[in-house]
Amino acid sequence: MKKFLLVITIVALTFVYGKSQDTYSIVAVDSATGEVGGAGASCLPQFPPGYNVAIISDVHPGRGIIHTQAYYYSPNQSIARTQMNLGKSPEEILAWVILNDVNVFFGPLLTDSNYRQYGIADFDSSGSPRAAAYTGDSTDNYKGHRVGSYYSIQGNILLGPQILDSMEARFLNTEGDLACRLMAAIQGANVPGADQRCLGDSTSATTAYLVVAKPTDFGTFYIDLSNMSALPTGVEPVDSLQSLFDAVLNCDTTPDTSSINENFIPVQSMNIYPNPLHIKTTISITLSQPRSFDHIEFQFYDLMGKEIQTEHSIKLINNKEISIELLRGELTTGTYFFYVSSNAKLIQRGKLQIF
Repeated sequence: MKKFLLVITIVALTFVYGKSQDTYSIVAVDSATGEVGGAGASCLPQFPPGYNVAIISDVHPGRGIIHTQAYYYSPNQSIARTQMNLGKSPEEILAWVILNDVNVFFGPLLTDSNYRQYGIADFDSSGSPRAAAYTGDSTDNYKGHRVGSYYSIQGNILLGPQILDSMEARFLNTEGDLACRLMAAIQGANVPGADQRCLGDSTSATTAYLVVAKPTDFGTFYIDLSNMSALPTGVEPVDSLQSLFDAVLNCDTTPDTSSINENFIPVQSMNIYPNPLHIKTTISITLSQPRSFDHIEFQFYDLMGKEIQTEHSIKLINNKEISIELLRGELTTGTYFFYVSSNAKLIQRGKLQIF
């Protein structure tokens, strides 16, 4: 009996799985060069040794790329790979993996296709690009995807939809080759807590990667960069990845480019008092310069990314200071996240405790 159990254990360890992996990522192809590539980041510990977020990326030089993420289980990646090797389109691959999901236990959960997330980009037989994505209903919030004709951006356990929107804006508004644009997209999510689990460390994630393959790349890719999740606490992996990237390619993908500023309104400071909230808390935001607004929106989320309705009032003082008074009301004890925005432009985000 002991020998039988040992065999089962060894077999199980041949399959790699990771809860809610990856958190945010992009896949894309370039019809002008024939390159395929992807990039991503996640807030996960390093397990097993040598493991990093790049495990979710399945690269097919000259053909396409698949990202298999959210309650990642390697057999599902394998069946998606088989379908791409058979020449199936992104939509056909998604239909197949959803129908033929290899279920697996994650703690108390028996996960199925409703817990998975996929992003696929490839070339058809004539060399034209195409892309598709899938986000299961049971994937952890905030989850979602953005799909264009030659790219897909997807994520789960995000602070909110603005992470995906920022990545897409950076990708579309950056000039240069595919690698430069992928790096710009990942920089678009370089904000504390882009993956909610890393908000306490003031980083977007713990590990990040970027890969680009030319049509003739087999075995070794044109660019294959990753940092392990053993970075010191508080060290931003996207910045670490940028340093690795700059050593091999010269692109301007720094976070202060005009494309990123178009999506964020500069803030000088923010004060929250008291925090934790008891009966009432005031959030005071001072802008870098006076600005007029058509309206200001305040959004409040719980740890699962569910938007919560709150009692609050918003005042704009001298067109430079935003004062938000938040009442506890029926809010229960716990950790919450808030976002202040105007016309889809982020003003400020933060975390609030309620005791």
